[in-house]
Amino acid sequence: MAAAGLTAAALAMVATPSALGASRTLTIDGWANRTLAFSGSKLLWTEAATVRVNPTKIAGSPRDAVTFDYYRAETFVARLDRPSRRFRAGRPEAAVSVRTSIAAMRAGILAPAGDGAFIMVPRTARVAPPVIHCCDPDGVETVLESDGRAEAPVTIAATWDAGTASFVQVGPGGRQLGHLCRWPRRPGPGGAT
Repeated sequence: MAAAGLTAAALAMVATPSALGASRTLTIDGWANRTLAFSGSKLLWTEAATVRVNPTKIAGSPRDAVTFDYYRAETFVARLDRPSRRFRAGRPEAAVSVRTSIAAMRAGILAPAGDGAFIMVPRTARVAPPVIHCCDPDGVETVLESDGRAEAPVTIAATWDAGTASFVQVGPGGRQLGHLCRWPRRPGPGGAT
């Protein structure tokens, strides 16, 4: 029910016609592979896509360069001017971008952390994706977990509560692992556990 309400609110936001008094309509093109959330006075969304690069169309590329793909998952942030169905949205900015040539990604997990902050975990079938917190009061993005080993546990859930990031991973054989990262991160006791 809560997911339906969030989806309805997000759809109302992106489709508000000027006849209803909106002075700026934010349109998010297409609905394939997106995750949306509200965090404080900001709308967040993660989207993922395959990007095809054709070097023959890039000045200065070697003649024998071949076309290749890379995969991206990005989280965008747009400031909202008031908490209601009738608000103005600021210009969206890409807060976090994850790119790889190893495996296609999906939007995955997007957990609001208040005041526009969030935890982002893209999904991919071939590797364990990173767990990213963005951003602290100084605008710093932090990778909370990143493990490129073939047998690395995969994050399946994440949330934020009272300055602590919590995430659950599934390792080889289905073993579940719980993690807490207190904020701000400190080395030693009180840091990631």
